Amino acid sequence: MDALQEHLREHYKLYVGIILVLLPPVVFFRRYSIPAILYAVEFVIYCLLMHSILGGVTRLVSWFKTESAMKRAFDRLADTNPGWTTPFVHFYDRTLYNPTWLFYVEIGAVAAIMALMWKWRPLRPQKKSQRPLTARTLARKMSAQAAKPPSTWSKKR
Repeated sequence: MDALQEHLREHYKLYVGIILVLLPPVVFFRRYSIPAILYAVEFVIYCLLMHSILGGVTRLVSWFKTESAMKRAFDRLADTNPGWTTPFVHFYDRTLYNPTWLFYVEIGAVAAIMALMWKWRPLRPQKKSQRPLTARTLARKMSAQAAKPPSTWSKKR
C-alpha cells in the first residue's frame, strides 16, 4: 500500500493531465463512451470473479490431494503438498502459476468470457428517449389526425 501511495505522489501530475485530456471527449461523446466504460468495468468484474474461483478451486484441489494421499496416512511427517497455486495480485506473471498450464486455462476462460459477453451482452449505445407528451403536443397531434380525410385503402372491397 505504501508503494502505491508513493507512486501516486510522484506521478500525480501525469494522472491529472491524463484525466484532463480524456474528460472532454468522454463528456462530449458520452452516448458512446459511458456504455464502453461500463462494458469494460463489467468485463473486469467477470474476470476477477473467474480468477478468484479458479484460485479457490486450485487451492481446494491442492488441499484435497494433500489430505487424501496414502503416503500421508501412513507417515504424518511426509509432505505431500503439491504447492498448486494461482497468484491473486500478480496474475500476469506466468512463473507464479503452479502447475504452469493454469495460466493458459485462465487465458482461455478470459477468451470465453469475452465471447459470451459479445454474444449475450453486445455493446450498443442507448437510444435517446423521446420527450414525454405535453398537453399541447398531444392536442396538436389529435387535431392533425382529425383533420385528415379517411383513407380509401383501409376500406374493404
